[in-house]
Amino acid sequence: TAMATQQYSLMYLLMFSAGIKQRYMSDKNNHGYQIPGGNKVMWLVAGMGFVTTLFVIAIGFVPPGSAKVNSVLLYESLLILGMLLLVTPAFVLFTWAQNKTSA
Repeated sequence: TAMATQQYSLMYLLMFSAGIKQRYMSDKNNHGYQIPGGNKVMWLVAGMGFVTTLFVIAIGFVPPGSAKVNSVLLYESLLILGMLLLVTPAFVLFTWAQNKTSA
């Protein structure tokens, strides 16, 4: 459960980053979404979401009290390894697709 939560949290980090990037990359008159207050409020909202999501990821590394964990280091290592194993194929495919379209 903790690993699934952290996987979703990683996607939220990407989403908040993409929102800021899209704000600057899109046409000034053709934003796909509007946040009243302009770029400053966009940075505030996305920044708060990004920081909160980082906090959620950090909390995910604390083992639950109900689980009998012999080694906190082993628990955290398994979470990190699992996250890397689950995220690596997506980034490899993304890099492969980027190289294929640019060639």
